[in-house]
Amino acid sequence: GQEVIRLTVEDLKRYSKLENEINLLDEEISELKNHHTMDVVRSSDSEFPYTEHSQKIYGNSNDTLSLIAEKQKEKAELQVLKNEIERFIDDIQDRRIQRIIKLKYIKGYSWLKIASIMKLKNESTVRMMCTRFFDKKSS
Repeated sequence: GQEVIRLTVEDLKRYSKLENEINLLDEEISELKNHHTMDVVRSSDSEFPYTEHSQKIYGNSNDTLSLIAEKQKEKAELQVLKNEIERFIDDIQDRRIQRIIKLKYIKGYSWLKIASIMKLKNESTVRMMCTRFFDKKSS
């Protein structure tokens, strides 16, 4: 069976930050992969008269490769958290609450905008529905 994921409002509030951090890491990884080092080596032709000449070689330094690996590991850890939040929301049985939580924490909408979308009287109604959901979850 699936384990029950217990998340708090604080965890949900991290979603947009996680997304930003993941995007930043993607950019950094991409920049590092495109940052090649160049070196010049001496080589000779493979056939007689074996003339010696200089040849440029390109690649990533070991420092760059380990930095890329570090950033990819960090990205993977953030992606796990992001996926847990998405799974938690997808597992909410009450579709109205699920929609409210998606609009608030995934889309980043204000309570007022959510109330308007959900055709509810005011933002305090939406906020209260969300608060009650989490109060029930934690008890």
